[in-house]
Amino acid sequence: MEPISYAHRGQHRFRNPLEYRYRLYPLPAHADIRCPTCRTRCRFAIAPRESFAKNGQSGGYILLALPVEGPLPGKGACANCGKSFAAVNWPADAYFSVSV
Repeated sequence: MEPISYAHRGQHRFRNPLEYRYRLYPLPAHADIRCPTCRTRCRFAIAPRESFAKNGQSGGYILLALPVEGPLPGKGACANCGKSFAAVNWPADAYFSVSV
């Protein structure tokens, strides 16, 4: 059995390129939306989005500025009219909304 190889003192900072210093607010996996056709309540599975990108200049990662509204990709189908869709207009198609 081989001994466990630990990183040397100088290599410790290169082991984890992301330290998660910033608080992340990811989207939920599912959302209740209104069907684009009949406007009844549907379940929509939101596609995961990348929050970080590789920075070619520094070799690390940068935090991407993601849009808060607009088209939201994913998968959904209406049980009432049978329409399936791959994107919704967020937050206009949200079932629960509050005006501020």
